[in-house]
Amino acid sequence: MIAESILDPSTGHFRDDLDEYAEPFGSGMLLLNSAQLARPWRGFGVGAVLAGKAIARLGAGARGAACYPSPLDRTGLKDDAAHDRAVSALQHTWSRLGFRPYRDHGVYVLNLGTTALSEALPPMTGRIEALPQPDREEWEAGLAREASCP
Repeated sequence: MIAESILDPSTGHFRDDLDEYAEPFGSGMLLLNSAQLARPWRGFGVGAVLAGKAIARLGAGARGAACYPSPLDRTGLKDDAAHDRAVSALQHTWSRLGFRPYRDHGVYVLNLGTTALSEALPPMTGRIEALPQPDREEWEAGLAREASCP
């Protein structure tokens, strides 16, 4: 889905309008295929910070990063409305990192030539550091329960 959105099928090169969303210099784009966090850690913003730090590290020299915000697992999503809410929440999360919607295909693009990502990460990291620290035994028990669930 991401490649179909950012590449021109007739040339195999980046679409011309991508220059408005990602640095026009450079030949690479970082594509975020999937990111998944163990259930006990979800909902605290940890995943967004880890993804942002990975993008900052892996995207050095790339013109941008692209993702397709959508839940990997539909378990627990009772209907299409629940899926739409999950997609909206993910889109909001990626937007907080500096991603912007690209075209009308659900793909989001981050310009790595700007300071958007480096400016977004410190406040997001600060919120995580302010969270109460879990009891280690309780945390390990939660991970064990997660691992044993199908």
